[in-house]
Amino acid sequence: MFLAALGHTVIKHGNRAVSSSCGSADALEGLGLPLNTGPDDVADELKRTKGFVFLFAPHYHPSFAHIAPVRRELGIRTLFNLLGPLLNPARPTHQLLGVGMAGALPLMSETLALTAPKVNAFVIHGAGGFDELTPFGPTVGYQVDAGQVRPLRLDPKEYNLAGFAPADVRVEDKPSAIAALKALLTGKGTPAMQMMTALNLGAALHLITGKAMSQCMTEASQAVADGAARSFVHD
Repeated sequence: MFLAALGHTVIKHGNRAVSSSCGSADALEGLGLPLNTGPDDVADELKRTKGFVFLFAPHYHPSFAHIAPVRRELGIRTLFNLLGPLLNPARPTHQLLGVGMAGALPLMSETLALTAPKVNAFVIHGAGGFDELTPFGPTVGYQVDAGQVRPLRLDPKEYNLAGFAPADVRVEDKPSAIAALKALLTGKGTPAMQMMTALNLGAALHLITGKAMSQCMTEASQAVADGAARSFVHD
């Protein structure tokens, strides 16, 4: 949402929580965003929100609905945690693709390079076991650019965005996740969550604009501190 607030078009693809406490669909629904946007409605929704639309996975991949109960009963990550990020029907030109299992990074990177030969993406695993960049330590992964795959390592210390611990950004349940998201979007998030958000926003800005990573991290930090995405919060 911060990326959209900075003038870039964002098409997010996701689902409700299956093996976690709160999925992207749960969080965005808590903000009042629609989950029923169909292919014919995407353009209008992008115009309404000025750059952000959410594609609810079950509406685009209906067969997944039959698998969800089994995944929920298992309560652990499965192959479908890997498939979801690769199946964005919008086929984005730029992508920050998080992987919760470090061992799956090569597979995810090579698959993305084969299935989306024009994409420019970071396929990353963050310190602390997160599927996004974190301030707790270096992020590892690969850059996929026009079908080419190169190793990637991003150290938050280089951008003065290092510190805290995984416990500082964890939330207990869906209401807590929604409250934390609203706080972040309005510039009121905890320091740890603001730092983590800035890291991911900065990496995304670098992918899209090609500007130096350090400049993008600075711009991202300012946008998060300013609550640049407050327009997405409706009380």
